[in-house]
Amino acid sequence: MQPHLMQRVVADELRAIVERVRPEDFAAPTPCAEFDVRALLDHLTWATRILILAGRKESFPADVDWSEDMMTGDWRKRLLDGIDETATVWSEPASWVGTTVIAGGSEFPATFAGELAFVELILHGWDLARAVGLPYDCGPTAADAALAMMGRLAEQGRRSGSFGPEVAVPESASALDRVLGLGGRDPGWTAPA
Repeated sequence: MQPHLMQRVVADELRAIVERVRPEDFAAPTPCAEFDVRALLDHLTWATRILILAGRKESFPADVDWSEDMMTGDWRKRLLDGIDETATVWSEPASWVGTTVIAGGSEFPATFAGELAFVELILHGWDLARAVGLPYDCGPTAADAALAMMGRLAEQGRRSGSFGPEVAVPESASALDRVLGLGGRDPGWTAPA
C-alpha cells in the first residue's frame, strides 16, 4: 500500500492515544529521555505544524517563536487538529512530489518529508502510549511500510538528532519493534516504577 494511503491509519492511532492523556500524566517519563509526556505533546504539536507546511510546500515563518508553549489553552484540540491536518495533507499524492523545505531548513525531496511525517506519527505515538500505559497498534501494513522507510531515513535522522542511536533488535522481531530500534527506542521500555 502506498504511504499516502496509510497516513490516516497512523494519525487515528495517535489521535486515540492523545484523547486519553490526562494532565496528571504530564510529568511521566517517556521512552525519549529528553521528554516527559508534557514536553512530548508540545513537541508533537510543533512537529505537526512543521509537517503540514512541508506537505503544502510552504515555508515556515521566519519570525516564529520556537519557545512558544503549545500546551497552554486548549492544547488537546490544537494537537488533535494538527494530527488530522498532517494526515490530510500527506494523504494527497501531490504532497509527495517534488521538493519541500522542513522548518525553514534545507530543501529535501518531498518523499523524504512524507516518510518522516509517517514515521514521526508512529514513533511518537508509541512513545506516548508507552508513557501513559496504553497499547499501541498501527497495524502490520503500516509497520512494514515504516520499516522500509526507516531503512532510508534512519542514518540521516540520527545525524540530525531526530532519532537516537540504534537499539539492537532481533531480525525475528515484529516490524514495529524493528522500526522502534532503528528510531533509537527500546521496544521493551516501560516507565520506571
